[in-house]
Amino acid sequence: MVFAFLLVVFIDGQQVQIGGVAAFRDIHRCAFFAREIERTGNETWTTKRVYQQNKIQAHCEPKFFPKETKFWD
Repeated sequence: MVFAFLLVVFIDGQQVQIGGVAAFRDIHRCAFFAREIERTGNETWTTKRVYQQNKIQAHCEPKFFPKETKFWD
């Protein structure tokens, strides 16, 4: 077993099933993707203005994974 972090994404409070495992050994790499998902997913462009929305949330959960798991870092 390998201790790593699972990237979890929520839209409107519901967890998104992405059809795979987004696992990272490095918490900083996982946190980077979580921040970028929240930042880019919560912006709406109208003409030349950007409006913030709070519909997408992402975080990293610590978890044990089998050694055969594909890690994204």
